[in-house]
Amino acid sequence: MFVSNRDIVVRSAKCGQSIRFEKGVPQNVPAIMHEEVLEKGILPTSEDGQPVDPAEQVVVKDKPKVVLPPDDGDERNAAILTAIEAVVEANDSAMFTGGGVPKSDAISQLLGWRVDSKDIRAVWEKHREKLLAEKEKKE
Repeated sequence: MFVSNRDIVVRSAKCGQSIRFEKGVPQNVPAIMHEEVLEKGILPTSEDGQPVDPAEQVVVKDKPKVVLPPDDGDERNAAILTAIEAVVEANDSAMFTGGGVPKSDAISQLLGWRVDSKDIRAVWEKHREKLLAEKEKKE
């Protein structure tokens, strides 16, 4: 619900819809138009018509897609190994911890789901020798 301090018609460039506001009368506004309505100085209200502080109003844009890790441990470890291989290939020191293990943030970003550093360390320890040998062959 939004309320205007003047009579105004807001035409949306995003969805092509128009909403006529009368001074002081709360009006329902589709979520896609919230940003455009706020730009016109029309303020959000609660369901009972009480003004809401715009700083407290959360305008949700596109939510990021949630990616879940595979349920199977072998699939999860294979995906982690693929991401580790990419990090080793990039050879960027910012992607490694001080102990030389790929950082969980770097691996998580590549996979799209959160990976614990314990899981990374287990896969890294198991495949480290092979990965480093392959990298040296390429150089």
